[in-house]
Amino acid sequence: MENQLVGLVAIVVLGVFAQWLAWLLRMPSILFLLALGILMGPYGGFIHPEEMLGKSYLPIVSIFVGIILFEGGMSLKWRELRENNRAILQLISFGMIITWILSALGARWILGFSLSMAFLLGAILVVSGPTVVAPMLHHIRPQGKTGSILKWEGIVIDPLGVLLMVLVYEVLLVGGFQESLSLLTITIIKTLLVGSLFGLLGALILIIGMANYFIPDHLESPMAIMVVLGILGASNWFQAESGLFSVTLMGIILANQKLIPIQRILEFKENLRVLLLSMLFILLTSALSINSLYQIQWDGLFFLVFLIFLVRPLAVYLSTLGSDLTWKEKHFLAFLAPRGIVAASVASIFALELSHKGFSEAHLLAPYVFLVIFGTVTIYGLLSPPFARFLGLSHPNPQGILFIGAHSVVRELAEILKEEKIPLLVADTNPYYIHKARINGIPGYLGNVLWEEALEEMDLSGLGKVLAFTANDEVNTLACMHFRDIFGRANVYQLSPEKERNQGEFNPNLQGRILFQEGLSLEKIRELKNQGYIFKKTHITDQFTYQDFQDQHQNQAIPLFLLDTKGNLQVISKDEKPDFEGKVVIALTPPAAKGKNEHEKEQEQEKEKS
Repeated sequence: MENQLVGLVAIVVLGVFAQWLAWLLRMPSILFLLALGILMGPYGGFIHPEEMLGKSYLPIVSIFVGIILFEGGMSLKWRELRENNRAILQLISFGMIITWILSALGARWILGFSLSMAFLLGAILVVSGPTVVAPMLHHIRPQGKTGSILKWEGIVIDPLGVLLMVLVYEVLLVGGFQESLSLLTITIIKTLLVGSLFGLLGALILIIGMANYFIPDHLESPMAIMVVLGILGASNWFQAESGLFSVTLMGIILANQKLIPIQRILEFKENLRVLLLSMLFILLTSALSINSLYQIQWDGLFFLVFLIFLVRPLAVYLSTLGSDLTWKEKHFLAFLAPRGIVAASVASIFALELSHKGFSEAHLLAPYVFLVIFGTVTIYGLLSPPFARFLGLSHPNPQGILFIGAHSVVRELAEILKEEKIPLLVADTNPYYIHKARINGIPGYLGNVLWEEALEEMDLSGLGKVLAFTANDEVNTLACMHFRDIFGRANVYQLSPEKERNQGEFNPNLQGRILFQEGLSLEKIRELKNQGYIFKKTHITDQFTYQDFQDQHQNQAIPLFLLDTKGNLQVISKDEKPDFEGKVVIALTPPAAKGKNEHEKEQEQEKEKS
């Protein structure tokens, strides 16, 4: 009993520790999860999942995967499918079949698997890794359609891939294709029918319950989990392995309906997904056999190269023929297909069941799948970002700014930043403000940035920081909370709240970083502008130091931004002490600064002489 408790605690601790380590080192968490799982399981012998959980091991894995796929389904929007429906449908149909056949042939020729086992391994490897793809896309931020296409492919192909795996598994057990043709047809129809009915039923239960206030706010997330697990179990009871399709469809329906808010469910599910994903990878990898790991030879690496550099490109190029994708977009799609948790869990389940049924090659399924997972995540994680930049679909260190607000103060600041080639986007609900910005060549988004549709409609490529610049302190705080997960907590800023009327109203942990200096609200900036203050650029050098600059302005200049010689933009906030030497400072300067200072005149005279 105590050993089981220690083992379960170790799974949670190691999983969360791996996530933290990955965040600290800015690397994919799956690499550390796999490494720790193998170290503590096959090599260390400290964790034995099958002994700890017994017959509950496989059902627990299925429950974890179901919740993860439900959370993934809630991130899919019909708008993305309508805009890229042809490419997405081709990838999850023709692309899946091409991947399956080529992967099976590779397993047969390179790994020496029997034909039946090779086609099962090929079916397992058609699924992508949405839990890995999403962080990669978040890091790369590709331009154009590729991001939404990869997100849809990664999530939708998982339940379809599981259906394909079940069909191949059934053929394997029956012993031939001809004998099981009728069984396959019935299985496909029943899985799609049962999965669709239960997915719709689960979504309706939550929608009706929440829309009619039968579910209190504090029980929304627990009730959602209850319904997900109920639908998963009921669907699987009527038709084996249809539950994953049901919960994915349920998540997609909830994400696209307009009758109930789902923000609380989304936030809870996201945190739960991280915990479940961490535990699941530790469980699966620690259950591997040390003997099966030792049987992986150089042929495994050749198989990995075959999948990455031949199978995936051919699947993308052939399945997207006739689509409106550019060649650059096709190249990027062809070089991003990491495998993830679904492949790992299904491979572990099938390997265990087939081993019990006497299939001699079954014990090799999981090790080769985990090799593919580790290899694809490593190679795609390291090479996809620079490859996207090479294709011109991504920026390595986005310096652009998203301004929340487009009033005259923002437009004036944006004009100065535009001169320095800083990518910009201003967002406001005022049509006049957006019209004025667009006339001046500043991209503008007309709408509420807190709307769910806003993230889909705004082009955030090249943008790396958010500046909440409205007169409404509540809106500024909400905007920072909204964009924190996308841009990172260190890159969301807001103006200082009005202390006179908002003292103590805001939790500092919910706010963005305070822009410029404490007390510099929009009202204060406008007051200074009315006094004659102006925005001005000044180059700080060894001859004209920052102290000289402040002396020139009676120590009343307020620095706002810094630009270094490489074009990197630094937003000045109250919580840091910037280094001004050798940089261009953009500041709010008092009326005395309207004329050129002596240093600027000397620089101009030197230029004229030269």
